[in-house]
Amino acid sequence: LPISEGLHTWNLDNLQGGIGILLEGGSGIVRGSYLDFCPLVVLDPKSVIVEGNLFLARANLVVQASKSKTVSGLVVTGNRWWSERNKQFANDTIVVNGMINAVTDTVIESNTADSILHVTSTRATLTKDLPVGADQIVLDFSDHLLFNTPIHEAYCSINAEEYIGHVVNMRQKKPIDRSITVLLSRAAQKKGGQVTCTVDQSQRTQPGH
Repeated sequence: LPISEGLHTWNLDNLQGGIGILLEGGSGIVRGSYLDFCPLVVLDPKSVIVEGNLFLARANLVVQASKSKTVSGLVVTGNRWWSERNKQFANDTIVVNGMINAVTDTVIESNTADSILHVTSTRATLTKDLPVGADQIVLDFSDHLLFNTPIHEAYCSINAEEYIGHVVNMRQKKPIDRSITVLLSRAAQKKGGQVTCTVDQSQRTQPGH
């Protein structure tokens, strides 16, 4: 298992075809490294940890589908993306190239990025106000989820001055719908209520996590 730790890579940026670190075999650990303008590219990830790295300006993580259409065992956590507060470096923190049909045992969370960058992940959380009279509310995660695959899990809560039960409907239809509908047991009658939902695209092999 290749391990890269404490590296400072400096190359052409991603728009010019530069690569900082390349994991060709789909497995490896990249930890505590500094990707300076150039990306970390992972081909067909099947056992990869990307942890505690700094991605500067145009540097990002590229998930490249080559021979496989499944991403498995990819853990991306504790990383920092920083644009240097320069709008010309507006960028996607993670990019997917190629067709991915399935995502399993993959965790992408607890990363940070500034407001200039566009953040996507396998997990996302949205909060929406609950309009008076509404008996359902739709939360669309399309702009926040990384893969063009369905949502597999959703957890929702309601914060309001009145009790409102709820169930979650994850619509699985073509084309893939990356939104959920929260069905309320009764219409909201007071202002100020909110619905918060967290979703996950990855399937889990084990119940424990």
